[in-house]
Amino acid sequence: MSRSIIFNADDLGMSEEIDRGILRAVRAGLVKEVSVCVTAAPQRAVIAELAELGAGIGLHFCVTEGRALFGAQPGLTNAAGDFLGLPRVLLATVRSRLSPRCIERELMAQLDALQDFGVTPTHINGHHHAHAFPVIRDVILREAVRRACPHVRVPLERAPPWRGGPRGVLLRSLGKGLASAARKAGVPVRPVVGLELTGSAHFRREALELAARLRDDVVEWVVHPREGDTPHSLATVGARHAGPQELAALEDPELSAILKQRGYQAVGYLEIL
Repeated sequence: MSRSIIFNADDLGMSEEIDRGILRAVRAGLVKEVSVCVTAAPQRAVIAELAELGAGIGLHFCVTEGRALFGAQPGLTNAAGDFLGLPRVLLATVRSRLSPRCIERELMAQLDALQDFGVTPTHINGHHHAHAFPVIRDVILREAVRRACPHVRVPLERAPPWRGGPRGVLLRSLGKGLASAARKAGVPVRPVVGLELTGSAHFRREALELAARLRDDVVEWVVHPREGDTPHSLATVGARHAGPQELAALEDPELSAILKQRGYQAVGYLEIL
């Protein structure tokens, strides 16, 4: 039985601790895809080393923290070009008060920045799952289809309706909306896991348990490996607290052994075309 698992490490460029953690996870062999936040401070040497290691590299589209690359845009940033933050951006998309044109401009600016690093993206996803927000998701899907880059994460993990509290309910709602839009656009919708583990105080144990119950033929596992506990300017709370544990689990031979026993091979997106 041959199955494929895509470990995708988010947040490259957000701190040196994250960059070192992702490099270690790629060298360990499980992580084959990396998502870069170009609005942070990605290092050309790190991206070049990841490419040499054979990792697929995609865009971690960010419109909720930091400063826009395109510049100030109404409804998305303040006058200085700083993003308005997760709650305000999400609310603007839900209320249809954010222009698709604003998102297109910023998306093109971030994709161009990634291209300046010599990267042809293998995938697109979003910081804080912003690529699943209304309005934003349609722009992302159109560009993914146009670029023949049909690997867009759908953050919809199998879980009881109450799991994760209000945040979990909201994320599942956004995931369902993106899944529906993706199917209409002809973009593949693949199972995703790991979202519920973000920030877990028992990450290693829960990761081993998750690996033992996987059953899909192709699945994406979202991870946030990092070294140390030094705070960084752009990152989710979960990644800040569990990143070192995630790195340790990804380097743990037991996780690799369980996946192998279940028939899973770690691959990149381009290997499942």
